[in-house]
Amino acid sequence: MIWQGSSLRAGHTTLAESGDEMLVYGTQRLRVDASDPADIRAVGGGGERYRLSKAGLTVARYRADCDGRTYSLRRAGGGSRREVIDAAGEIVARTRGRHDGDLELDPTGELDVDLVFMSWGLTFIDSPSRRTMI
Repeated sequence: MIWQGSSLRAGHTTLAESGDEMLVYGTQRLRVDASDPADIRAVGGGGERYRLSKAGLTVARYRADCDGRTYSLRRAGGGSRREVIDAAGEIVARTRGRHDGDLELDPTGELDVDLVFMSWGLTFIDSPSRRTMI
């Protein structure tokens, strides 16, 4: 899977889209605020709260709270590679930012709204040509 521009794609299939301050994954819509890449927030249609924020002085460590489900997102292997780790300590995905502004997403299981939100947020952090405006 890869974030290209405003779309998360798997081959020729679009899985999620961002735009107009919204992130859409299937029937789920998140109203997002990405004005600060150190603290990205979103609210779902049912009031669910999502937050991706820096966990230290550098961008090496981020944390996420996706409606009570917590994750750590840490750099791994140098460069813009990351592991997304759930509260149980399991790796749920790996990402890699590319110099062209795209971000690769490799979930270890099923794709869900948490991974869509977190990986979308990482496009602003780990893909150097991205801008923090939607």
